[in-house]
Amino acid sequence: MYSNYLTKLNWRYAVQKFDPSKKLSSEQIEFLKQATRLSPSSFGLQPWKIYLVNNSEARTQIRAAAWDQSKVTDASHLFAIASRLTMTEDYIDEYLAETARIQNIPIENLAGFRQMIIGSITGKTPTELSDWNARQSYLALGFLLSACAENDIDAGPMEGFDSDAVSKIIGADIDGYKVRTLCAVGFRADDDSAAARPKVRFSMEKILKEIN
Repeated sequence: MYSNYLTKLNWRYAVQKFDPSKKLSSEQIEFLKQATRLSPSSFGLQPWKIYLVNNSEARTQIRAAAWDQSKVTDASHLFAIASRLTMTEDYIDEYLAETARIQNIPIENLAGFRQMIIGSITGKTPTELSDWNARQSYLALGFLLSACAENDIDAGPMEGFDSDAVSKIIGADIDGYKVRTLCAVGFRADDDSAAARPKVRFSMEKILKEIN
């Protein structure tokens, strides 16, 4: 079981060229949406929004804002992962109300948890809060990439784009979010030269230190 997962991770790479004729099924897309939704986050607050950009005109505009990367328009689907610019008490209370509903507990039982969250965020500046939210969004990207690899779906994550421009194109700025990463998903082109490159990773000794 473990070796199969590692085989999948070795199989995946950041696809540079997608086959525009190959499309993911609706079931595959629903799976990726759900897998990304289930990503962890600090306090469970999920300070992100996942945009699935299906509009072809919007994707063409995003490609122009992403230095003409072909995978933006050629991949089967395009995910944009955005993070909240703020963290308000209203948002926290909405999350806690949902927690109480799903876990079937009195909201009063969460008073201590609420105070802990409030205490954590009130000590941060607006810039620190925005950065903190942004870091959470990368957890969602990681889960999306892992879900793709586990199910033989190719993915091409991107940070190389004008974040403000893309946020405006898809309306994330109006929602109070900023796009942090893009991720094209679909199937690699047969002539994607990046597929033939050996995966480069530092040795285990280089990147892991055990403290016994």
